[in-house]
Amino acid sequence: TSHGVWLHGALAWRNAGYTGDGVKVGVIDVGFAGFGALMGIELPASVTARCYTSVGSSSSSLANCQRGSNHGTKVAETLMDMAPDATLYIANPISTTDLRATVNWMVGQGVDVINHSIIRAWEGPGDGTAPTTYWANPALKSVDAAVRGGATFVNAAGNSARGTWYGSFNDPDGNNTLNFSGTSETNSISIPSAHNTVVQLRWDDSWGGADTDLDILLYRRNAMGNWEYVTRSSIAQTGFYNQVPMDYINISTPGTYGVRVLKASGATPSWVQLQVAPWNLTHYTTSRSIGNPAESVNSGMLAVGAAHYWHTWRARDIASYSSRGPMLNGRTKPDITGTSCSRVFTGGLHSIRGPSGQRCWFAGTSAASPHVAGLAALVKDRFPAYTPAQVASYLKRNALARGAKPNNNWGYGFAKLPNPATATPTPTSPPTATRTPRPRPPTATRTPRPRQPTATPTPSPTITPTPTATATPTPTHTPIPIGVRLSELERQSGMLARLISALLGRMDALDGGPTPIPTATSTPTATPRASTAACIQPILPGATAGAWTPACLTANPPAAQTYYAKFYTFTLDAPSDVAITLSAAEPTYLYLLSGEGKDGDIEQEAGADNTLITTMTANLQPGSYTIEATTWHPNTTGDFTLTLTTTPAN
Repeated sequence: TSHGVWLHGALAWRNAGYTGDGVKVGVIDVGFAGFGALMGIELPASVTARCYTSVGSSSSSLANCQRGSNHGTKVAETLMDMAPDATLYIANPISTTDLRATVNWMVGQGVDVINHSIIRAWEGPGDGTAPTTYWANPALKSVDAAVRGGATFVNAAGNSARGTWYGSFNDPDGNNTLNFSGTSETNSISIPSAHNTVVQLRWDDSWGGADTDLDILLYRRNAMGNWEYVTRSSIAQTGFYNQVPMDYINISTPGTYGVRVLKASGATPSWVQLQVAPWNLTHYTTSRSIGNPAESVNSGMLAVGAAHYWHTWRARDIASYSSRGPMLNGRTKPDITGTSCSRVFTGGLHSIRGPSGQRCWFAGTSAASPHVAGLAALVKDRFPAYTPAQVASYLKRNALARGAKPNNNWGYGFAKLPNPATATPTPTSPPTATRTPRPRPPTATRTPRPRQPTATPTPSPTITPTPTATATPTPTHTPIPIGVRLSELERQSGMLARLISALLGRMDALDGGPTPIPTATSTPTATPRASTAACIQPILPGATAGAWTPACLTANPPAAQTYYAKFYTFTLDAPSDVAITLSAAEPTYLYLLSGEGKDGDIEQEAGADNTLITTMTANLQPGSYTIEATTWHPNTTGDFTLTLTTTPAN
């Protein structure tokens, strides 16, 4: 049994009757070797599987999942330790098109929680978005599809805190080669065993017309201790309309390697980010190391950092490898932290040891993530009406603070369920915990509220390069050998998809041809909704100025205090990606409510006690919505600016 069962407070919930019964959980991973031998013992006696034998080709035969790595088996063990009566679904997609097909399948099966302890190659500029001009089915969009379908998506944050370098393009000697530290132009990596390793680079430039060309130069240390040139990345950045500021190199042979970054042409970028997973760099920055798709900003998704079980109650140290924020746009990550190094039956002991000799079984954010996914299943058991965003909010709200809440090491803190106040599995409303004013507890069902406030070592996730895929999940052609496929893609001017085989020896071909550029779609119409209420007004996309006064009060008071607010209504006529930003001279807070008016259900909420600019993104279906723009602190007046942006949903 995992240490996390009691560390995360799951044992008390299980004793109160919340065991995951009736909740469906999914594990998406790279391999499930040894899974069958544990069924009925460490794992459920039955499982529903979608097992891939090649890109686009899957079956329900469990044997096809029990290949290669046992990583997914350990993840499934951990999740089932937390929520032993949940119904389990597993899959081992290869390409990102397979991933999207798997998510659609799980959502279609009614899966409530999906765990994805995998880090994939970058797909965008580090702000949680992925330009679909370059990827037919980016992993970030699969996260959105899962949440939109009703599944809380839980993802390992990554093990790249010491495998990431971020900084300005410092070139004191003017030779167009980046200096990582002092006069060092080489960042070395030691790869002790055969392991496909991705070296990836991105920088500040236009996403769709990049005209600064940076290249990765790869060297290998020879027997004499000297660097020998190996290869150079060659993706073009010449300002062409579909070129992006990213480069990749793949390493598959053990050895000590050196990476240099050369500016081949163009202006000097303001920042550069280099990442190697799962190994360490000689020069690293720890911060800005969150992996993909943990970069997602979807409110129904949780990016999970790792803390070794012996540090969760003593020194309270985050694991040295655990990826950390902020994201490249300044957003705080990870979202929450879970237990690592806990017991599993599968595999042997890890080389990591605790300060008093504590042993480590399953290490990494890969191990932390299913602990949180298991908690999400228990929350869904107790509050079956909760949306993915409400499940995520509940866990973040109840996490044990480790410093400011949130911060870029622990997120909202160490995941911990509160002591169950009742054994009733289906409450009419969530319990209210004693806490700081914001955010309020998520609400599964709401009645109209009064206007006046009332009291109430290098562990597991492995980068899998993002292969180019057509929009059709199952290719009708014979997969082209990777060498031929790469040569073909290199001839496609400006196409980023010169990518590499999936890791762990599981992928020997890329599916599909060059990704077609989507035709332009019209911007969805956000129609303002008229209202006669003094505190409610319609809003159109763009910036709107407002002011908080005692005349208008919040509809969602987190405590028996007075909070001022303004409400803005709009209607969408098509599925849309919506971004909302609230800025003021005082800490701000946002609610997105369903329907027109102050009394709709809370779709999302965001804000913090030290945040003057609060941003919220959502994928919304056609219908009416209301934005509540309010403040973190009570009795706060002043001016603010609210900005609404809508774009077509993919």
